[in-house]
Amino acid sequence: MSQIPPFFRLPDFLRTTWVSDRARDVWKPKLDAIRDAWPEVALGMVAGGLAKRALRALPPRLIFRLQAEAKRRGVAVAPLGVRGVAIPCYALESRLPILGKPFLYDAAFGTEEAVREMEMLWERCDYRAVYRLAGFPECCVAAFQQDIETRRIDSLGRLASSTSCLEVESGALVDPFWRWLNIERITCPPCSLHCAKAKEESLLWMDAAAYCGYRAEIDSLREVLSWPVEWSALHGIAELKTPILKAAGTTDTTNAKVLLRYRGEGYPHEGATGLGFPYRPSDKAALTSSSGFRRGLDNLIQIG
Repeated sequence: MSQIPPFFRLPDFLRTTWVSDRARDVWKPKLDAIRDAWPEVALGMVAGGLAKRALRALPPRLIFRLQAEAKRRGVAVAPLGVRGVAIPCYALESRLPILGKPFLYDAAFGTEEAVREMEMLWERCDYRAVYRLAGFPECCVAAFQQDIETRRIDSLGRLASSTSCLEVESGALVDPFWRWLNIERITCPPCSLHCAKAKEESLLWMDAAAYCGYRAEIDSLREVLSWPVEWSALHGIAELKTPILKAAGTTDTTNAKVLLRYRGEGYPHEGATGLGFPYRPSDKAALTSSSGFRRGLDNLIQIG
């Protein structure tokens, strides 16, 4: 894949469009619940001794409530940096929020000493060390270092092939497709969509979520991750197509289109129908196959 020098990058933006009001009404509350559950799970993992440290993306509206709850349970929570909603949590630098635009915190969870250590490393821009301390697989941390060296902000461009379209096989770790919605199970970009250690880490987070009382959210997440999805990028803009919504946002700039597809095995009842991937064709008979259409062809209006 040919990549334009990193100094050319579009401003942070994210635009989301639902395929229907029904899809939005059913799935927006579920996706929001999954997103808001992960910081609570991180807190529960540290408080319960399942992890010494954790790193999660955190909406600003949750920070004060989580800090109060964490203090009661003997856990420290501290924002390490801020970023725009389209910039992944493994961005190369923290950014100040733009006035009037949404942003997220990258938050550290742990003991007071552990969080202070992560804060110090983050201030030195040693993000690799922060992710290693947070317990992410070493192979994924090494791949992340390559992202730093090439100043890449979107791991899907690295995971995609240089060919025009790459089909992701069944059983892949498809969480990176959904990172704009902050529902992914692990926040570190995997070294591969089939990385066994990253899959093991994602299962650990799912087990912890179920243990913390978020079984309904985990069931919804399993369903979402089974759907077909398509990600493409060109000239610094990425587009995500799913059965329930489409999104466009900032990505690394390329002068050739990059396309990544996951066929999936499930499909939501509220999903749209269509002629192209990732949509299922309609089960209704086509207009051209109806008896009324054929009668019209047999009785054409003669002009002149």
